[in-house]
Amino acid sequence: MAVNVGLSVSEAVREIKGIVDIWRRGGQGVGYALADELRMLANQLDPPKCQQDDVDWLVAEAEFVADWNRLEGVARSISNAIPASSRLAFQQNYLTPGWRDHVAEAMRKFPLPCGVTMGLRKFLTDGVIDDILGGVYDFEPRGRAAGSANQAAFDEVFGRAAG
Repeated sequence: MAVNVGLSVSEAVREIKGIVDIWRRGGQGVGYALADELRMLANQLDPPKCQQDDVDWLVAEAEFVADWNRLEGVARSISNAIPASSRLAFQQNYLTPGWRDHVAEAMRKFPLPCGVTMGLRKFLTDGVIDDILGGVYDFEPRGRAAGSANQAAFDEVFGRAAG
């Protein structure tokens, strides 16, 4: 049995699941561990329909981007959609239980103490949310950036006192 070229993801997943079932029944030289790995991959590519069908992706993306754009210390998104290069990962993560709570917790840490202005694409990159929550961005800036931050703080304090 060969997987046809040009199939949709759902059709390809059904083909893979069919191959796995044949291998499990007949052996055909493929170990059960490989068959289990293929089935797991197929399930990741094709999340259960009940979860996928319950989400209006246009609304979910627009709400997420709106929440992002309300944060301080971020590069605002000019679109109300997730960047195309991050969309698949966003949709998979969005369906993962607890991911949205994890994201909300990371968003509460903005603006980042180090002064980094982060874009949405970077924020959605694998591991960045964990880095934010783990304190990777919790350092104070040094050098020229620290001077600018210190000058702004100085101006804010003494500017108010003088005015």
